[in-house]
Amino acid sequence: MKKLLRIVMITFLILAVDLYGKLLVSQYILTPSQSKQENKIVKKKKQVNEDSSDTVLNMIGGDSENLLAKWGEPSRIEPSAYGYEWWVYNQDLTKYVQFGVAERKVVTAYVAGERVKVPPYYINEKYEEVYKKNPLSHEISLKRGKNSYQFELSDTEVMEQPLIPVEDGWAQLYFDHFTHELVGVRYMDDETLLRQRPYQLVYSGELLAEQPLTPDKMKQIENGNMQQIFDLTNIIRSRHKLPLLAWDQQTAEVAIGHSKDMKDNNYFSHDSPTLGTLGDRLQRGKVGFQLAGENIAAQHSDGIAAVQGWLNSEGHRKNVLNEQFTGLGVGVYDKFYTQNFIRK
Repeated sequence: MKKLLRIVMITFLILAVDLYGKLLVSQYILTPSQSKQENKIVKKKKQVNEDSSDTVLNMIGGDSENLLAKWGEPSRIEPSAYGYEWWVYNQDLTKYVQFGVAERKVVTAYVAGERVKVPPYYINEKYEEVYKKNPLSHEISLKRGKNSYQFELSDTEVMEQPLIPVEDGWAQLYFDHFTHELVGVRYMDDETLLRQRPYQLVYSGELLAEQPLTPDKMKQIENGNMQQIFDLTNIIRSRHKLPLLAWDQQTAEVAIGHSKDMKDNNYFSHDSPTLGTLGDRLQRGKVGFQLAGENIAAQHSDGIAAVQGWLNSEGHRKNVLNEQFTGLGVGVYDKFYTQNFIRK
């Protein structure tokens, strides 16, 4: 019998060091958050999704031709690090959805638009109501061939991003830690879940091999994550009745530089050992501003996960929801993420 191996995946906020956001007005905030939930074990099972003919979940497993017929041409097509391309539909932020397509098959999707159907749930639904419909678990098991896998969720993960078995796949539910409302749903088939490994994993057998990425492909993935982070940030602001942010390319170049600097020089901080503070970096990039703020994150699976981490950290959240900011530049390098907010 093969020995069980344990892999601890660092896909949530690096809580040891990244529990704060900074505003460049001498405000430094340190606010960790914790929650608890009872433990249960769930084996994968089929669930009937009501009114599934017109839902995002119904697209999973279908072909790209059917996706085009029902949703039309996407606004953008962007590669991911997991073998699929994101088809992004952002024409109307209240209907925002991304579909992941691999070899002409829909393998994953992410919904943030409050007018998109995700039955039996709905965007902005309270955690308590979701729990009544489907008790949430700390341990999720699945088999793939001769291989066995068990994802183990922490108390915080069960409260903020639980995993639920659905028809032909999985639903990862994203909750706002402070309002306890459902803010996003990610659907995945088995292979996509096992490639992303968003939770601690115990397994017997073999893991799916990581897919090598060329420098050019990695650059495209980074650019896609930047645009998705920008869209999702504005969705959050819109939901809180705040003005949308404008994309600022000069500020984005500064943010990209900081993410690259952190990766290349093996550190994680708002202050660069060589390039200084956010203010120093903005001035060097010739970005004029009256007010500026910065969020950083690392080792998230993608931009969606990074935004969710910022939303659920009080300091970062204050930057995202600061009504004084008017512009945003996003920088992604490998799995280092930077948001630079400004008011000029």
